[in-house]
Amino acid sequence: MDRCNQRLHEDCHNQLKKLITTAYHVAKTEQPFTQYPALLDLQAINGVDVGGKYKSKQACQRVKTELLDTVQESLRKRFKDVETPCESSR
Repeated sequence: MDRCNQRLHEDCHNQLKKLITTAYHVAKTEQPFTQYPALLDLQAINGVDVGGKYKSKQACQRVKTELLDTVQESLRKRFKDVETPCESSR
């Protein structure tokens, strides 16, 4: 049973990764969110398993927002303790 649950978890993780990668592509290339479902359909036609959820333009907007928030938080943490040139000369 554990092996079955692990396999299910891996499948879900892989599907989610593909959805996030597609949403990232839409945002990075500045395409309209309406392209997201069509790109997922194209991936499915080409044999990529993207699952059955989170295929709307609203899902793409949510993923983009989460990615942006994650990157911003990471940058805040990274530069929190960095002195600017003006601060170090005081």
